[in-house]
Amino acid sequence: MCFSGINFAQNIQIQVGNAPNVFASAGRLPIEITYGYNYSQTIYHAGEINQTGYINRIEWHTAPSSSLGSANNSVVYIGTTSKNGFDSTTDWIPVSQLTQVYAGPYTSSTNTWGGINLQTPFYYNGVDNLVIAFDDNHSSWQPSNSFLVEGRPENRGIHRRSDSLLIQTRTHPELQTLFILIFPIHVYFFLPIIVALMLFLYLQL
Repeated sequence: MCFSGINFAQNIQIQVGNAPNVFASAGRLPIEITYGYNYSQTIYHAGEINQTGYINRIEWHTAPSSSLGSANNSVVYIGTTSKNGFDSTTDWIPVSQLTQVYAGPYTSSTNTWGGINLQTPFYYNGVDNLVIAFDDNHSSWQPSNSFLVEGRPENRGIHRRSDSLLIQTRTHPELQTLFILIFPIHVYFFLPIIVALMLFLYLQL
């Protein structure tokens, strides 16, 4: 059996949501860059993802009318939760239960998918719900922006923003906003070489 020219390592792309076929003109998830300080958490149900493995990239879609600048001091966390939604504006998932997967800049153009490569891949078990948290502290005003968002029956998103207060992700002392929304995402799962090889051999049977 010849394996020449076969690349066994690959990414599997999962899309949650119907972007680019949905739009909200003032989507604050994952961030609202017109404010200097943002923190948000968004829950995605396991049934929306239907995949297990190591996540190594996530993407989201800017809106056609957005003018997104640069979020130059962003930290992204990923974790799992049994929550189907947030119960109140103070019902944050503690950062201690999340894993930091990225720290650095984020820049995107209008009406396009944009995202980040995770510095620390996150293993998702495919059973619990997935939570993505975005902490942005750029401290200065940026052009107006919005992201594609999509309605859900539960409070899937929670967000706070400030122009003057550095947001402490471990305390969340102030009243926040709940959203019956998600921001549609691409989740990329890295398929390790050994798994890809086993899958290839299985398909040859």
